[in-house]
Amino acid sequence: MPSYETGLPMNINMKLLVVLHKFNLTIIKKAQANLADLGIGLTEFAILSHLKEKGRSKVQRLGEIASITSGSITYTVNKLVKGQLVVKEQDEEDKRVFWVSLTDQGHRQMDHLLKEHGAFLDQLFSVLEEGEKQDLIDQMKSIGKRIEG
Repeated sequence: MPSYETGLPMNINMKLLVVLHKFNLTIIKKAQANLADLGIGLTEFAILSHLKEKGRSKVQRLGEIASITSGSITYTVNKLVKGQLVVKEQDEEDKRVFWVSLTDQGHRQMDHLLKEHGAFLDQLFSVLEEGEKQDLIDQMKSIGKRIEG
């Protein structure tokens, strides 16, 4: 397959990168649209999901989870505090550290979101058999670990 810019054939690695990129964009776009319909953004959903699973987390860790800057995570957490979905508490020993955890309302909201978004994902990925899903997960994890070194 010749590339548009050079007329040279695109090698298999470039094809793989392009296909993975397009696949990722398609899935994220559909997931974002579904979450928007449910009244939440992907970043907020990632943070709330992490808190639902782990119980509480440092603000800095939430920024890493959501892949956003320290300024953006502070803004996002404060927005979730205003929405009464999380509480933010200063660490007793290290006053520079803040812990975030779900409120009761946050737990209820996440239960609802996980149910609704889970049903959406079930439909989205219904093109794959369960075994195919697990194989794809295993392959992607294995490749990721090998690439990371």
